[in-house]
This record gives sequence, structure tokens and C-alpha cells, in this order.
Amino acid sequence: MPRTSRHRPDGATPTVAVVGPGRAGGSMARSLLDAGVPVPVLGTRDGAVRAIATRLGLETCSPPEALSRADVVLLAVPDDALELLAAHLAAHARPSNRRPVVAHLSGALGVTALAPLAAAGLPVAAWHVLQAFPSPETGVRPGVVHALTTDTATTEAVLARLVSALQGRLLRVREADRARYHAAAVLAANGTAAVMVAAAAQLQACGLTEPDALAALGPLVDSARDAVVAGGIPDGLTGPWVRGDAGTVARHLTALGDDDATVRLYEALARVVERASH
Repeated sequence: MPRTSRHRPDGATPTVAVVGPGRAGGSMARSLLDAGVPVPVLGTRDGAVRAIATRLGLETCSPPEALSRADVVLLAVPDDALELLAAHLAAHARPSNRRPVVAHLSGALGVTALAPLAAAGLPVAAWHVLQAFPSPETGVRPGVVHALTTDTATTEAVLARLVSALQGRLLRVREADRARYHAAAVLAANGTAAVMVAAAAQLQACGLTEPDALAALGPLVDSARDAVVAGGIPDGLTGPWVRGDAGTVARHLTALGDDDATVRLYEALARVVERASH
């Protein structure tokens, strides 16, 4: 039998359909189900994605059909495909008593990306979960931030119930701030990953294997992050950039001299930390 999660005893929890469930969408579907949110269908025609539905025990349907199957429809597709999908769904929207909230999971885009659906009379929103999803099995962690940009307070209230079900922290992001918000997320997540790549390359040049280099750097990165979160800025910052240890910095730059990209990265990061520590 298809899995639809627990029934709503009082109708307070919206039902959710996920369209295009890849890594983020698959994780959202799984986590919503685990939180007791009814997920009647996954909207997809992709055979590979249907495997996710099979693992979750859910039915599949066409993306337009999802609009008639749930209270909230999550669009979990790449940013570049979002506006085309919104236009496709709007063209197939049929007048009915059900007016589902349609929300996308992009961090950088706001509600204007769903303008065709808004023009068709559907409530729209941008809902971004501030965590990485390396696979559809990752799941949404309790306590993470859920950044919402909505067209109305009513739309926000519907999605806020789902954020609460996922034990998340709601962050309201203005439409004009979406790109800046997402840039911050990319700096923190992808930027950290990029620094790990650069640092691991230097340890490999010292003779370590890549797995050993990453294993050595992981606890260091964790401890540096924890220090900043616990101590704040600038008190949680450490290292030669904060101390103004010019001699050490000069030796670093000399050692990195054969890698222009890493030198530029080092210098750029040093300027950011120096500015924050004064």
C-alpha cells in the first residue's frame, strides 16, 4: 500500500507533494513523512526519481497533477529550471476549491520566480533549508534554519506549521535579500568545502594521502567553527591573521608561492579575518 504517513487528527498539518525530488526534495519528503506530515505523492516523470518514491512507499503523478493532490506543493528542481516549471504548472492549473501553496526550495530565488503561478491565483513562497543535502537520504536536521519568503502572512502560517513539524527555526527573508542570504550560505558551506580542498592539497604535498589529509583537517575545521559560534566575532577567531603575526604569514605565502590560486585565496581570507578582528 502507498505510504501517506499518519492521518491528520485535526486538519492542522498540511499535506505536501514534492515535485522533482532529487537530493533536497527527497530529503524533505522523507523528513516530512518521519515527522508525521502526510505526503500523498511525488510529482515526477523521471524514472530514476521514481526509485525514491518506491523507497518511501509513495505514489507518483505528473507535476501538474500534484497541484490537485496536496495543500502544499514543493518544487525541488534546479534554479535554472524553476521558472520554466512554474510556467508549465500555471498553464495546466485548473480552477478548483483547492488552492495549494506552491513553494520552491531555492536559496537564491524569491517568490518572483513563481510569478506565473501567482498570476494563476495560487499562493507562492520560497522555502530554503539551511543545510547541505549530499544525498536524498540525508534528511532535515532538527534545529536548522528554514528561510521563508512568502506572498502573504497566511502563506507563511501554512509553511510555518511544516517548519515546526520538522523542528526547524524559521527565518523570514525579504525578497530583495534572497541573493545576499544565499551568498552567505554558499560562503559558509561551499566556501568551507573549497578551503578544505585547498588545504588538503597542501597536506598531500607534504606526503599525506587525500583521505588522511581530510581526516586530519576535519576536527580542526569543526573546532574552529565551534569556537566562532561559541565565542562570537571577533573573540572566537584565532590564528596568525588575528594576532598580526606578519612573519608567519610571510612564511606561509612563500611556501604557497607555486600555487597562485591558493595564494589569492589565503590573502583574501586573511583580509576578511583582519577586518573582522579590529
